[in-house]
Amino acid sequence: DKLDYNRPVADYWPEFAVNGKSKVTVGDVMSHAGGVHGVSRPIDRATILRDGPKSGNTELSSILAKTTLDERTWRQKGNQGYHGLSRGFYANEIVKRVDPEGRNVHQFIQDEIVKPLNLDFRIGLHDVEDTVRNRVGNMHVQSWWKLYFGFIPRMVLPRSLWGPLFDDIFISDSEKQVYTNFGIKDHIAKVAFLQVLGKGPPDSPATLRDYGKPNAWQDILSPSSHGFSNANSFARLGSVMLNGGTDPLTGKKLMRNSTVQLASMHHPCMFDPVLFSNVSYTVGGFGDLSRSKFAREVPWHNGEGMKHMTDHQCLGWGGVGGSMFLWCPKEQLTIGYVMN
Repeated sequence: DKLDYNRPVADYWPEFAVNGKSKVTVGDVMSHAGGVHGVSRPIDRATILRDGPKSGNTELSSILAKTTLDERTWRQKGNQGYHGLSRGFYANEIVKRVDPEGRNVHQFIQDEIVKPLNLDFRIGLHDVEDTVRNRVGNMHVQSWWKLYFGFIPRMVLPRSLWGPLFDDIFISDSEKQVYTNFGIKDHIAKVAFLQVLGKGPPDSPATLRDYGKPNAWQDILSPSSHGFSNANSFARLGSVMLNGGTDPLTGKKLMRNSTVQLASMHHPCMFDPVLFSNVSYTVGGFGDLSRSKFAREVPWHNGEGMKHMTDHQCLGWGGVGGSMFLWCPKEQLTIGYVMN
């Protein structure tokens, strides 16, 4: 009863109301339509690491609160746009202010979900032992020759020419357009993906280059992009959604069935200018593969497994690296997939 999708974010976080955001609701933000796909200035790594686990007007919360509403991705103006990186930061500030103990979203999830269900999940690796960090897959910088002779041809040549030559990475037409939009100043996709994390003030010790270093990238608490887990834990979370908010293995109730049903309700499927595709989000921000065009663009869609998921109402989302978390109510099936 602490949170209401229909209430303005400013009811819980008064500082958020500035720069046109006074009427933006919790539901707007959570369903990728809050008009805050970006932030007031790029957030550097040091600022994130300095942000404490408790609520309060920190440097990070100030950056977020000062963001100007962009009606191009605001549902109340008939628009939406994937808040791929920013949504987690805004949700974190809301959680810290609503939780009676003032915990951030990472600590809240650890205490209320991960530990009771004995899951293997965490947001960021800044406070973990080496034994945990050593289990995480390493990030590899793309070699220059593969960039020039692999990625770029896909961007400038017709698929009929590069298709027979390259089968290691598939780029859909929507993805190709997203990458093209990265080069357009102030384009929604560029703001959402490339201008949320990056260089801070001139005297900041962290720069965008720091995010390319494995430990530096893994350390930050970014709820939308830095969840570390395994396929079993993903599937367990899906089973909780299928079971009306209760974990079938432990009997632990995480949320009411009415909350699950509300979070699973669909918004109309419409164009998302960030992903450059038609997407159907739910009230809680999950995607419906049966209604979203981008799920049908991948080359393996015609396979029986993927076709089955997109022909039925399977809810969830996938990570940019390929991970996937889905639950399919009709089949009573949950799917968790990770790459390593």
